[in-house]
Amino acid sequence: MINRAASVWVVAFGALLLVAVACGTTQRDAARMAQAQHWARGVYQRGHLYMFPNQATGRFGYSVVNYPAFQDEWLPREPMAILNGTIAGTTNHTGFFPRWEVQLQNGYVHDVNGGGIVGDALKEFLQYPHINDLPYPFHAENHPGYWWVYEIAVGTHPKAFRNPSAMDEGTVIPERQRAGVIHWGLGVTLHHDPGVRTQSVKLLEFTKQNNLPKDHDHFYPLTSGRPSGAKPTEH
Repeated sequence: MINRAASVWVVAFGALLLVAVACGTTQRDAARMAQAQHWARGVYQRGHLYMFPNQATGRFGYSVVNYPAFQDEWLPREPMAILNGTIAGTTNHTGFFPRWEVQLQNGYVHDVNGGGIVGDALKEFLQYPHINDLPYPFHAENHPGYWWVYEIAVGTHPKAFRNPSAMDEGTVIPERQRAGVIHWGLGVTLHHDPGVRTQSVKLLEFTKQNNLPKDHDHFYPLTSGRPSGAKPTEH
């Protein structure tokens, strides 16, 4: 019940955002309107709240009434929501690492400071061949690359706790279920192609052809992690 109530709150928040931007008349306002519409229609998933518009797109949203059935409308990725600033964290799905700070410019990962060997790995993958210059399916030509902010989500389970048995198995994925724990997703995920409610074939073909990743990567800001600024894009 708590997860459902929290999920409905986010749907309502998306609707309020939609109303809030409805009075705008500029190109940027139109982009905000489109983002709000897509977010409100695709935000819903029980127990896993989509706090960032991009995650609600590239897919058919879940039905609020007949969950987990999908809605009839495919939601396009563009226009994308864009973040600028710094986000920080100490945890990913496999364990804990020294605090890193990830620098965002125009919605894209620009650099990373700290993080130990995990930070070194991200620095290396920021230079992976073609990972920054090829636009993924359903992304605009002026939004090439993989390292976009895709997800900001929050756990809603009030009784979830740090599970030692999961940690013994080499995962801390249950950490994201804990109420109030925010996790970030960097990268590109496309669940569906237009007209087909199964795994996106265009994404699989693109990533296989170009030897690029086909899903996003997570980390949790258990110390601090907030963008210093955010803006919608009209691109």
